[in-house]
Amino acid sequence: MLIWLDGNTNTKNNPQENFGRELMELFSRGVGFYTESDVYAAARVFTGWNLRIVRGPTDGSSAYSFIYNAVNHETAPKTFSFPIYSDGSTTIPSRAASAGMQDGIDLINALAMHPETARRVAGKLYAYFVSETIPPDPSFIARLATTYLQNGSNMRPVVQSLLESAQFMDPAVFFTRYSWPAEYVVRSMKETGWTGFSAGTTLTPLVNMGQQLFEPPDVAGWDLGQSWFSTGKMLARMNFASTLSLNQKFRLATAAASAKQSPDALVNFMLTRITPASSNSMIGDLNAYAASAAWTGSDAQMQTKASGLAHLILGSAGYQFV
Repeated sequence: MLIWLDGNTNTKNNPQENFGRELMELFSRGVGFYTESDVYAAARVFTGWNLRIVRGPTDGSSAYSFIYNAVNHETAPKTFSFPIYSDGSTTIPSRAASAGMQDGIDLINALAMHPETARRVAGKLYAYFVSETIPPDPSFIARLATTYLQNGSNMRPVVQSLLESAQFMDPAVFFTRYSWPAEYVVRSMKETGWTGFSAGTTLTPLVNMGQQLFEPPDVAGWDLGQSWFSTGKMLARMNFASTLSLNQKFRLATAAASAKQSPDALVNFMLTRITPASSNSMIGDLNAYAASAAWTGSDAQMQTKASGLAHLILGSAGYQFV
């Protein structure tokens, strides 16, 4: 965060607002729940939070490490538009510079335990684990938010409550979140097969789909939702599906040997191995493709049709959801 948001230039003589602003806007309460004066106060709270380079003792390698630089910390009180302490006080008191790091800890704790943060976290968890396309029941969000607050922002009981809920287990919400490229690629390989397929082969397709591993586009990270999809990004997914299914055609044909008696049997087998959100029209199209030539069930035909069906399923609209 210090690197992304210029925290390493935040000094008492020149307060840098980026870290404090995004702490409130992106990572806690959200837009509309803080003021510009809060941003300036937060900038002064984090003065002195900085970085230093630490060198390896043997190989000379170097890495950044956090350091609190007391000489750069502003010691004056900082007042906010929302409570910082349990007694309702909105002001972080004046402290000696040597103890000034506590200013930032107090603000982080206050933001983490704010009811609006709890509701926002609950909503984000719902969108990621349950559904992006079906609005949540407000009472369910309130229940998750209460669990979050009652456990002092400890995420384990919150996630446990969500994963054990009827909302999470409801089949109506299956396949209602848009898959990230990394999710799409990993799931494709797990369901289609990966023996003899290099994981390194996926890196360029992932970039073409819009996701370079460990390199999010900005401090907010990767977005959920339809932003993963465009003409070019969808083409990249379909091209990856073609590469993977062709690479696995012999293994797919071998695995589908028990379904060689008819095109319908092969389609049914492939839809149990590779699991899209299927529809009657999709199944009809797959059956039409499988039966598009006189059926013999030969090894060559099984290799062609099993691979072709894998390509069609992986590239289908229904496979882009999780």
